[in-house]
Amino acid sequence: MRLSRAAWLLRGGLLVLAFSLALVALRAGVGVTDRAGVEGADLLTHVYYSLGLFVLGGLDLGLPQGGPAGARAMLWIAYFLAPLITTSAVLEGAIRLLSPRWLQRRALRGHVVLVGIGRLGLIYLETLRAREPRRQVLVVDADGQRANVEIASERLGAKFLAGDIRNAATLDALAMHRAHAVVLLTDDDLVNLEAGWRIAERTPGLPVVAHVGDIGMRRTVARVDAGEAPRVHVFNSHRIAAERLYQEHLEEHFAATSPQDVLVLAGFGRFGQTILEYLQREAGGEIQRVILVDVAAERQVRLFRAQVPGFEEVELVTVQGDLDDPEVWEEVERAASGYGVEPVFVLGTDDDQLNLRTAIALRSLHGDDTRIFVRCVYESRFTSQLSDQLDFEVLAVEAMLREALDEQQRSWLEV
Repeated sequence: MRLSRAAWLLRGGLLVLAFSLALVALRAGVGVTDRAGVEGADLLTHVYYSLGLFVLGGLDLGLPQGGPAGARAMLWIAYFLAPLITTSAVLEGAIRLLSPRWLQRRALRGHVVLVGIGRLGLIYLETLRAREPRRQVLVVDADGQRANVEIASERLGAKFLAGDIRNAATLDALAMHRAHAVVLLTDDDLVNLEAGWRIAERTPGLPVVAHVGDIGMRRTVARVDAGEAPRVHVFNSHRIAAERLYQEHLEEHFAATSPQDVLVLAGFGRFGQTILEYLQREAGGEIQRVILVDVAAERQVRLFRAQVPGFEEVELVTVQGDLDDPEVWEEVERAASGYGVEPVFVLGTDDDQLNLRTAIALRSLHGDDTRIFVRCVYESRFTSQLSDQLDFEVLAVEAMLREALDEQQRSWLEV
């Protein structure tokens, strides 16, 4: 029931047209059978009667009479047009009040079901809209009060269903037999995978895409799908960022430096772990030492080694502590010294402000030859200006995701 801007303009134009026709006809001397002398009334009286057509449609005035023939025709048109405008507005309001979302979903054909409307879900929807503005989209989320729900519905034209994707009743409401694809982007990897497998079994041949952020879970999925065509296309937003970091920045740097490089990863959560896994696979021979800085570095490294094989012989040095603590960076400097090469810093905590503060502090300790990469969700004019002045590079995760999603949507959804 969402009206486009063109539809609103059309409705407003018809309203002004009906009012203008009535007013011009009355001012031209057209009278009515039930209101003697109305043709000679003043302007405000004519305005009053013209507006009354939208309520009573002329039933209180009677039939047009007298005056120029063309003006009478104009009043007749206003008699029919004004109540039609009013009736359509009342019907639309009644439909909106009753909210027959089931009726809207019955009209879905060739739609994309988007499960989860968090930050990643909204980015995906915006990217899809840019590629296919007319594609129908049904957004599903357990929390109907999220701010992104209104953005998805009002600004991006998606239909919304509040529900748990793991429930059979919610699955039945998705019209999957008529859908184009299902994309699962909730913050819970297990929910995405369970729902993805269930949907793939219920609707064979329907493209299903699921986001998985945990490295161990992603590797488990790969083993499950080994030897057969994957039921669900699994992707990882952190891996997308890691690929862009290496291909656009580090590959050329590693190739140009000798001896091998020292890499400092500040923040060893999912983002940092994914970067390390990817760099070891693509450029393991270029890196001689990796220094990991995190408030829970030792525990995170144990977890990482358990989930990702092949790092038994890699020299991983842990520095445990808060990135705001100067003593932490003194320990990092000691761990990075003696290798004949300036370390490469990747600041990848989930706190953008902490990453920027750390980059500023590091630049005061190192010359311009030291490469510093700063992870930020968004790249703003402020961060761009700051990075230009202090000569560090911003890894804007949102921009990377938009580019990568735009590239991969076609292959995922066969668009």
